[in-house]
Amino acid sequence: FRSVNRLDAKGVSIFVNSDILLDESARSSLDLLERQPGPFLATARRRCLPAWSGPALAGHELDNFLGARRQPVHWGPASALDIFIFRGFPVQTMPDFRIGQAAWDNWMIYQARRSGIPAIDLSRHLRPFHCDHDYSYVKENPDPLRPHAGINRINHQLLGGDEKKFHMGHCDYEVTADGRMVRRTGMAFCQRELELLRLRRPRLGLWIQGLRAIFRPWIRKWETH
Repeated sequence: FRSVNRLDAKGVSIFVNSDILLDESARSSLDLLERQPGPFLATARRRCLPAWSGPALAGHELDNFLGARRQPVHWGPASALDIFIFRGFPVQTMPDFRIGQAAWDNWMIYQARRSGIPAIDLSRHLRPFHCDHDYSYVKENPDPLRPHAGINRINHQLLGGDEKKFHMGHCDYEVTADGRMVRRTGMAFCQRELELLRLRRPRLGLWIQGLRAIFRPWIRKWETH
């Protein structure tokens, strides 16, 4: 983890995967977060682009390239996170995850929530663009659709199980399109809170699992209307 100096981080730290392209929304997001007291962990759901095999893009070429692809957008999975902006987040507690594999990004959200650190969803404000690619660089596990295969199995073991595979839906705050920071509410978020409670209080696991089984069909029906 290191600060991305060219984005002028001003006291916050940033991690960005190398397959991510950022537009001007990154600067405005940093300005917004600079006004927020720490600790916090912020991330955003990626927008997916087709694989790019042309020359490197920079400056106006990059702006034009991204501008032509903002709409319509294909959202990436809520559990696949490629950028984190944080202040006061205990990255030194991270297990020895394998680089470029699954689960470490889910651990970031899980660690924030279990530590009482606000986890912020910036998806309406920050636009990280992900260029699709294959996984041939990982010879032990070239298939991303098999998360528990090969070297990915090691990361999932370090994570401690699928119940700790937290994602965007577990963020307890979000930034609106006009830049307001609001606390998450709603039935779907309550489901995520029950997941966290079950991990914090294992003795309540059976009760919580029963409540979720009862209310899940009603919540899904409500969310589709």
